[in-house]
Amino acid sequence: MVKSNVGATGMPTYSLGDPDFDNLYQEGVLTTKVNYFYLPIMFHQRFNNRWYLEGGLQAGLRNKAKDIFETDVQGGDLLFTLDTRDDYTRLDAGLIGGLGYKFKKEIKSMSAGVHYYQGFVDITKLSRLILKTLHSTSLYEYRSELVKSRWKNNNLG
Repeated sequence: MVKSNVGATGMPTYSLGDPDFDNLYQEGVLTTKVNYFYLPIMFHQRFNNRWYLEGGLQAGLRNKAKDIFETDVQGGDLLFTLDTRDDYTRLDAGLIGGLGYKFKKEIKSMSAGVHYYQGFVDITKLSRLILKTLHSTSLYEYRSELVKSRWKNNNLG
């Protein structure tokens, strides 16, 4: 299971229907954060014991969603966070694929790679967005390290 923070930053703010609020944040910046827990189910094929391709399906469950309004007022930062969980669907699903490289030929060794995810579910319920549909897409880079743990078998008895 993978926890993923998706979203965007640097967008213009939108009106909340409160003239005082709208005047304060009209020159501000909006950051959207949507947190999902993803479960990838992937096929893994290695070539030459080092390079590998991965591909499969991925399902996601939304945990949190928020819009963060930021602006500068009289030399200070002003921040407002709005819970937007109801603006996004609870579930996401799509295809995931990737390419990686193992640094040693052993099965358990350090590796690095890239994953790309293309969602097929329209995850937004918002009418205020310019986009009619919003599909989740992500590009991840990763590095994994083999962590050696020592397990001690205690004979009791």
